[in-house]
Amino acid sequence: MNNNLIIFTATFPYGGKENFLETELPFLSQRFEKIRIIPFGGSAEEGRTLPMGCVLDNRLLCTRRQRILSGLWGLWRVLPLYLKDLVVNKPFKNKRAIKSWFISMLCASYYLQSKPIKELQGQILADTVLYFYWGVIYNSIAPFFKDRVKMISRFHGDWDLWVSCAEEGYKPIRKATVEALSLAVLISHKGEAFFKPKYPNCPTVVSHLGSLDNGICKKSQDGILRVASCSTVYPLKRVPLIFESLKEVAKTQRVEWVHIGGGKDFESLKNLIYSEETPNLKVVLTGSMHFVDVINYYKNHCVDLFINLSTNEGIPVSIMEAISFDIPVVATDVGGTSEIVNKETGVLVSQNPSKEEVAEAILKVINSDDFVPRSFWKREFDASKNYSDFALMLSKL
Repeated sequence: MNNNLIIFTATFPYGGKENFLETELPFLSQRFEKIRIIPFGGSAEEGRTLPMGCVLDNRLLCTRRQRILSGLWGLWRVLPLYLKDLVVNKPFKNKRAIKSWFISMLCASYYLQSKPIKELQGQILADTVLYFYWGVIYNSIAPFFKDRVKMISRFHGDWDLWVSCAEEGYKPIRKATVEALSLAVLISHKGEAFFKPKYPNCPTVVSHLGSLDNGICKKSQDGILRVASCSTVYPLKRVPLIFESLKEVAKTQRVEWVHIGGGKDFESLKNLIYSEETPNLKVVLTGSMHFVDVINYYKNHCVDLFINLSTNEGIPVSIMEAISFDIPVVATDVGGTSEIVNKETGVLVSQNPSKEEVAEAILKVINSDDFVPRSFWKREFDASKNYSDFALMLSKL
């Protein structure tokens, strides 16, 4: 059994993101004596409480200018690997790809010169596991630790797994990174099917994320359809399409829609919605909410349907949370969403649905008693089972 776990995060425990890691961490702490968490960014004023045995190492936090200067100063450490990648994959043919290449190189250089990584290089213990929570940037140091320590990396979805057409399928030093790993952990079977043929030399396993059991949500009894959605407001999430679709439903049905989440396009969404008269559709935009407040909303309000119309996904944790409360779902058939939205939990619409297609799916769900989302959640996405199994697997590496 391994005693030491080091987790590299984007910002956790700072800010309100990576909530699924917040759920996972108590299960990991039951299997490892010491857990060190190293975030790449974040504000020290927004920290979350960590379980017993977990310590925060925030020495990577610095200004963007400091990170760039430090990265440039130590480029000699990473330059050979990145030059090889430049020759083989030719990212210079695409503006976004070469930008990704340069940013990744600076980050890797900065990482390797940082105090926590230098200390780690000098005192790697046999019972230590490095755990990269994301499949890009943060695991760029993996090739420099190859064969020296056990390393695993999760690969989620749009940002760190699926290839972007604009980048011509390019992820910096991806081959070297995954071949250095002891194990690649995919959160969906579709993700593994995408990943494994590209990197057959890297061992893989599917380990679903999960959500905790917080009870069952009440249903409306007054004839009003109450719909919830929960996501950041930016193009990938297509929140305006939710609005347009619910306007279609509101032609024959009173609807109340609550969208939980803020983001760069939040103000434009507000302007879109509040500039129109929708007498049969009431809209509430909450802005960003802490994870605990989201859960409390489901506990204390009626929700009849959850909707997600993303252009891509891994497997949305927001849907896991919804079905745990026995809320049926309408969602786009993208990424690994089909592994959670099925005949038991709701209705899938096409990848690029019209508002009419979405409205038809919504009416199909609310007019049926055949959906049993909580039962499916209990079998497949109960965090107490999924994260316990995952923590045990890590401890036995």
